[in-house]
Amino acid sequence: MSETGSSSSRELTFSTSAIKALENVRGQPPLPRSLFHYTSSEGLLGIASTNTLRFSDTRFVNDGSEVLHGYFIYDAVLKEFLEGKTSEEVEASEALTERVRATIGSFNSYIFCLCEDNNLLNQWRDYGKDVVAYSIEFDVMPMLDRGYFNFSAALFKLIYDIDMQKRIMRALLDMMYEKYKSFGDLTDEEKASLTFSAAYEIVWLMHTFKNPAFEAEREWRFTAFTPDIDGNQPPDFRASSLGIVPYFAWQRTGEDKHLPILSVTVGPSPYARVADMALKMFLAKKGYPENTFFSQIPIRR
Repeated sequence: MSETGSSSSRELTFSTSAIKALENVRGQPPLPRSLFHYTSSEGLLGIASTNTLRFSDTRFVNDGSEVLHGYFIYDAVLKEFLEGKTSEEVEASEALTERVRATIGSFNSYIFCLCEDNNLLNQWRDYGKDVVAYSIEFDVMPMLDRGYFNFSAALFKLIYDIDMQKRIMRALLDMMYEKYKSFGDLTDEEKASLTFSAAYEIVWLMHTFKNPAFEAEREWRFTAFTPDIDGNQPPDFRASSLGIVPYFAWQRTGEDKHLPILSVTVGPSPYARVADMALKMFLAKKGYPENTFFSQIPIRR
């Protein structure tokens, strides 16, 4: 191996490349002071009674195209990226795509969804239906502390614009391609290691993309991957519209188990004032601040 191609003094990884591509194209969105989680009466009872947030498996959420949408973006951008590339580079891309698919299957993702805004009509329609819904306001900063909960999760603002999704994915592929070339001659083992690293970055980036049909949700989400969660912690299960589905319990460490809840809003209802009174009683009993509001959006049920 030539001196210029030596990798002994280099870190053979693409770690953080996805974050850099995201920041270079979209920029870093301002971190909100608080975010809102819309839920049903049953959901609020579970959260405040057990001091637990549920991380849902992305295979069992309302958007059936979750990771699949991101993969389609990657596939389309890769085809453009490969124009004019050598047969050897095309072959390497096939190995990468195979590893991307394997990574999607082995690195399951689990999410806790939040919204930028309170009192959104579309959210009330999704979560209210024939019952009273609630919007829980969470203080964001303590939730970012890696020692605050029993496992780590990253906070993302989701990207809905397809053109931006493609530009970010292209920026990632360009960045990794240039870095790969800078390594010079590599052994087969080193190439395999880099392919694995590249696939992880691509799959990580996919989880920041969402189908534009869901743009009105204005979603931020905490995301954890299988390696982030203690392998000895088995999933719990809950009832959903899909039947029984798995989730992982996100709970505070330390003596105080209360979640960083700032306020709770009662969704549109002809009995909103009464529901608000009962909500204050419930929060007080569970040790949470009685900081409540009720929506005055007129929805007929």
